[in-house]
Amino acid sequence: MTLADIATSEDFESWVVQYERWRDIFVRALLRIGAVLGLIDLIATSFVSPASAIYFYVMVYVAVVVAAFAPVPYRIRAGVMLFTLYSVAALNLFYGGMASDAVMWLLALVMSAAMLWSFRAGWIAAGAGLLLISVAALLVLSGYHRLLSPDAPALPLGYWMGAALDLVLLSATTLVGFRYLWSGFQRSQENVQELLQALLYERSQLEARVAERTQALRASEETFRALAENNPLSISRHDRQYRYLYANPASARRANRTPAEVIGRTSRELYGDLEVIAHNEQALQQVFDTGQPHHSEYEVQGRIYERWGAPEFDQAGSVISVITTTLEITDHKRAEEALRQRTEE
Repeated sequence: MTLADIATSEDFESWVVQYERWRDIFVRALLRIGAVLGLIDLIATSFVSPASAIYFYVMVYVAVVVAAFAPVPYRIRAGVMLFTLYSVAALNLFYGGMASDAVMWLLALVMSAAMLWSFRAGWIAAGAGLLLISVAALLVLSGYHRLLSPDAPALPLGYWMGAALDLVLLSATTLVGFRYLWSGFQRSQENVQELLQALLYERSQLEARVAERTQALRASEETFRALAENNPLSISRHDRQYRYLYANPASARRANRTPAEVIGRTSRELYGDLEVIAHNEQALQQVFDTGQPHHSEYEVQGRIYERWGAPEFDQAGSVISVITTTLEITDHKRAEEALRQRTEE
């Protein structure tokens, strides 16, 4: 995934989709675990629970199995999970009263509602839990309903009120903590988005400058080649091993080669071990060592040449190549000599 992909709003939305998919997988996994454990619990409780409780257990278990394995939407699957937690809490309340684990199941309901739906759903779940405790307390303490467990103690109103207060405090602490963490996560996410947008902008500016420089260099290179290819002067470029990096047609013709045949070779490979080759290599090396242009004259087979060498630098300021320009000045030198002799006479 590239920086541009991460910084786009479309990709940010895909992160949200991935989070929702993760929630669906998470709920499905919990329901499947609950289906396995619920079957064991259903078999165990069928021997000790009354028929009404068993029927309710079976109804809840069937809903869990369908939501866990059937291709149902996420909302139905999450709703079944919350319904299961609420049902288990209700069964615990009406079976064992405040001596049961009802408050733990109700707290699990609150946390699951906040995680799987929203913080508002968490508060609604907390209110539903308080309503369940209140209704159960009213029915049990008024004698309208007897606890299903014969071993469950008949606790006074203070225990029911304490359980309700515990649920309120634990739910408030959990939801406020979740809200605080979620707000911090959202702020961090916004900061990351701003940073990514800034990085993306800087990268686009850098790419624009690179493209502009590349175009300028290409234009400069094309201009250089247009001038060099049609120039009667011998123009070449050499690296530190004196190899030809470039040679225009005039330079290649001096070796009776094409420019493609010259590139990558040295003057010794093209002309042999001539004295003038050593002179030219010394001139190239002087430019590499000093970083200054160099001018010299030399004679080959009765022909006189004038040579200029100019350094090319990299970004660090080091000489990476030398461009040479060679011009035959034999006729010019002869004309100068003839003029000098006439002047002396």
